[in-house]
Amino acid sequence: MLFSSVLGVLGGITVFMLGLKFVGGSMGRFVTGRLSDLVYKATSNPFSAVGIGAAVTSVAQSSVAINFVLVSLVDGGAVPFIGACAVVIGTNVGTTVTAQLTSLSFGTFDMSAVGALLAFSGFLLSSVKHGKISVVGDIILGFGLVFIGIKMLTDGMENFYGYEWFRTFFLIDDPCVLILNGFMITALCQSSSVVSSMLVILSSGGLIGFENAVFLILGANIGTTVCVMVFSANKSLAARRTAFFNFLFNVVGALVFCVCMAFFGEKVSAVFTGTASSAGRAVANFHTFFNLVSGIITLPVLRPLASLCSLIIKDNQSKSVRKRVKKTPEMKKIAENDMKTA
Repeated sequence: MLFSSVLGVLGGITVFMLGLKFVGGSMGRFVTGRLSDLVYKATSNPFSAVGIGAAVTSVAQSSVAINFVLVSLVDGGAVPFIGACAVVIGTNVGTTVTAQLTSLSFGTFDMSAVGALLAFSGFLLSSVKHGKISVVGDIILGFGLVFIGIKMLTDGMENFYGYEWFRTFFLIDDPCVLILNGFMITALCQSSSVVSSMLVILSSGGLIGFENAVFLILGANIGTTVCVMVFSANKSLAARRTAFFNFLFNVVGALVFCVCMAFFGEKVSAVFTGTASSAGRAVANFHTFFNLVSGIITLPVLRPLASLCSLIIKDNQSKSVRKRVKKTPEMKKIAENDMKTA
């Protein structure tokens, strides 16, 4: 029973991720060759940079992929560091769309049926030889697979509700442990979209409460930055600072929210659960609200935060080179000669 349940969940995740890959890859055909110019123009204004980051991520359905592209653009000098930081804020807002789509499957409409219709229609369109129609078909097919994957995940996750170890993992009362759990899950699968969708499903199924879900989401937001930071390790200084800003943005946001929950936890829960039609919708709404408000608060202090990143991520390689140069015998002889001349 456990083995088949695991396979069911893995199958749902696979179909879900395949759908995201179809959507992101197909949209990339439109974006390729234009993203650099588009982002460069947008970064002249922080607000437009946030907007383009949110829009591109909403369509591509992968903040990790967009941040990979962004780090590469910064590394190549196509986008300035400050502008890239604003785009990062937008990507965090855009990635919440997936959780919103997942929460719709627990509403009035049967999203699995809609997904099947989209997948079939997209498959037919993708078979057309005309390039643009085929690409549109792939995008529609991708969204259809996302909804089908959500249905498979929902059915698969229900089989785990009876296992105590599974329930314990999500029902821990310690917010720090919950954040750490969310971080570890996302760091492993490198998709906050999958994790946030799973949390929407678990909340809708009654397994976890609102507060537990939101702390896990905070950890997922941080976990999704790990892969981008690893990717930036051999890039330029500005590129590494951009990846670190993404990490810092999510960590500071999580800390601020934890403080708010310590004082106003019950009121925050009441607002979201009382205004949503279902528990899953409440979690999805929080995910969007949190990233949006974090972005609004961060924009006025964007430059100080960017300066903080510059202080933390320093050009250690240049310093080590300078230290080695000072220790060479040739430089010592030159210094001694200069002293004698003086």
